[in-house]
Amino acid sequence: RDGRSERGSFSRARESSGPYGSQGAPSQASASARDLEAFLAGGPVDERAGEAFRGCDFQVQQAVMERGSLQGARNPSALLLSRIQDAEKTGRTDRRGGHPAAGGPAHFDPRGGSGGGWGGPSVEDVEDFLRQNSVDDRAADAFRSAAPQAQGAVMERGDLRSAKNPSAALLARLRDAQSGGGGGHGGGGGGGHMGRRLEDFLHASGVDEMAAAALKACHPEVQMAVIEKQSVGAARNPSSALLARIRDEKQAAAAAGHPGGAPSAHGSHGSWEAPHAGQFHQQRSLGEHIEDFLVASGVDGHAADALRESPAGQQEAVLAIGDLKSARNPSAVLLARLRDTTPRSSAGPPGHQGGHHDPHHAPHHHAQQHHAPPFAVPHVGYPPLGRDLHGDLEHFLAEQQIDEMAAEALRDCPPEVLVVVLERGVAGARNPSSALLARIREVRAEVGHRSGFGQGPADPHGGRAWPEDDLFRRVEEFLSGGLADERSQDVLRGCAPHVQEEVVARGGLGGTRNPSAVLLSRIRDAEGGDPARKGAGKGPPPPQQVAYEAPPPFFGVSQRPRRGPSPREVEDFLDYYRIDRESAESFMACHPEVQQEIMDHGLEGARNPSSALLARIRDLGDRQPRSAPSRNVYGAAPHHQAPRAAHGYGEHEDYGVQDYGGGEEAAYGAAHGGHAPGRHPAEVVEEFLRQNPVDEKATEALVTCPEHVQLTVVDRGSLTNTRNPSASLLARIRDAQAGARREEPRSDRGDPRGRPAETVEGFLMEHPVDARAAEDLRNCSFEVQQLVLKQGIKGARNPGP
Repeated sequence: RDGRSERGSFSRARESSGPYGSQGAPSQASASARDLEAFLAGGPVDERAGEAFRGCDFQVQQAVMERGSLQGARNPSALLLSRIQDAEKTGRTDRRGGHPAAGGPAHFDPRGGSGGGWGGPSVEDVEDFLRQNSVDDRAADAFRSAAPQAQGAVMERGDLRSAKNPSAALLARLRDAQSGGGGGHGGGGGGGHMGRRLEDFLHASGVDEMAAAALKACHPEVQMAVIEKQSVGAARNPSSALLARIRDEKQAAAAAGHPGGAPSAHGSHGSWEAPHAGQFHQQRSLGEHIEDFLVASGVDGHAADALRESPAGQQEAVLAIGDLKSARNPSAVLLARLRDTTPRSSAGPPGHQGGHHDPHHAPHHHAQQHHAPPFAVPHVGYPPLGRDLHGDLEHFLAEQQIDEMAAEALRDCPPEVLVVVLERGVAGARNPSSALLARIREVRAEVGHRSGFGQGPADPHGGRAWPEDDLFRRVEEFLSGGLADERSQDVLRGCAPHVQEEVVARGGLGGTRNPSAVLLSRIRDAEGGDPARKGAGKGPPPPQQVAYEAPPPFFGVSQRPRRGPSPREVEDFLDYYRIDRESAESFMACHPEVQQEIMDHGLEGARNPSSALLARIRDLGDRQPRSAPSRNVYGAAPHHQAPRAAHGYGEHEDYGVQDYGGGEEAAYGAAHGGHAPGRHPAEVVEEFLRQNPVDEKATEALVTCPEHVQLTVVDRGSLTNTRNPSASLLARIRDAQAGARREEPRSDRGDPRGRPAETVEGFLMEHPVDARAAEDLRNCSFEVQQLVLKQGIKGARNPGP
């Protein structure tokens, strides 16, 4: 009912002012009003799109309805508005001079001024757009303050619901619109028919915002070649498939000399050819070169936005390095280039007297040389001007769900460390907080080294210069063979320069049985070896103040020497083999020597790496040498009078006791609460629980254990370095009880009433039964309990019943 009344009002408005008069569109429109309402109901569309459609000319309505129903569309309203725009474009091109009729449509035309005299979207349209797309305050304020023409260009590209980060996508659209790249040169250049085909192709393919924008920015001939092939909707990643197709068609067009081939994107061998210095300011803009580079590289939206947001001089330096054709992960390589081409700290903060850096002119005299770019020294200085570093920091902490300890550690970092940590991120980490702490240590070591802690030669600008400025290129050449997996490559890219030098110097990975494992092993050797022995002559030694094995005090990790792998190496090992959580906790509770031996041999060829890891832990635990120390880390003497558990998961007499040698060991025990030998076990357990933050269940389990089990658990050392202290403590208790039962004399096992009552509790702790089943077992007689313990429930899918 409302639709027919509004349709009549629009018809009367056109009758009074339009060229059709009283015999034109109104009579035809009234005759098809029922069809029009039925068409809108098939969507369904929102009120704004419905009003826009009802207000169109009859010819536009007919053209829209002829393209079929809106039913099944992911966003019927946006699809309807897109069809209306295409139909109006066709109508305008059919008229002489290309001007719209005087009685043109009265609805909003987002292109700003080309539809019915509108100068841009209304305030209500802008607010509706922001509400529908759920952007943050920063992006919303930027959109509200933009020019009407820019707002219209942004809204013409549709909603942002398919974008992973709507706020970032909105800001990227605004930049494109304000720089004149919002519409591209191809989106509607082929007339209304081509525009309809293009929109239908994108809708059927289900690609993301970046891939759709890349196709719309292409030359019409390239667009036609892309959409004439079958849809990419059946591909596993339609967006990547579309970008690859665009790249192929551009290369083919360039090779054939047809328009549409990117002049700067394809050389004689089909690779990216870096623009010359003056080329940025002559025929094509730097922005066009950037977009061609992104399309040819097929990077993701995050990496593309990072390049677009970089200073002009840094963008030119990235393009001068070359293409990303050989990279297995182009996005990661592009982000690494951006990190390594950030201006060095010698430029100083704003207003600094030393060496002023002009980002628009500095690279020009280098651009034609085929050497490392002028920004090749990694970032050590101040964050980019205008960057909201505090906002980025808090957003990162909330997005990654970082715990309070790691968050405070990141907030305490200086700006030069904070910028690099935020750029590298902790994506894919099983424990983001632990990964963040490791990342901070890593970046602090690098930044401290570049700031002058090392012994490298002095830089004329006051900093430190690296022995060779082509390290980045050599690392990428080392990885270009694609032998190692992406994760191992990213680990190498994130290492300190002296580590990269040593790894690359040991030669390629060809001929190795497992290149990825060999690469990680080389990195571990380079990071943990003696710099004077292993890295002599290959690069500056690592700084002593911030060595990886001795992190800053605020990380809460003891500064005592260690033998065995570092926490980061353990995390890498577990992530590489995709070990499950239970097996990972058992591995992290092992002695460092056991961990090192297992990591040295690897788990190659195992059908189930988690089960293989548990088997190796048990094997190594049975073979460990026994060299009981004179005192454990809590000051308790070894309890030789009690049965020892030495056959569990990596059980060892000196677990948790590092080799300090003589007086150092005693000094360390005294510094950590140690007292004279013969301390009461209850005091030792109380101190252990006070120093290790475990939950109530784990605390109760340890307190109720026999004394010899308690001391066995305590002897294995602190739990502060484990990922889950409570789970690790329960695992130690189970291991100690299992070892104690294996060492009990046979005579004790013969009489069921002579066995300690705690055996039932140990049985319940070994088997995760529910509370009801556990209580039933406790209430049974001795005979029934012993029969249950003897038969066991191993292998049961549901132990409780």
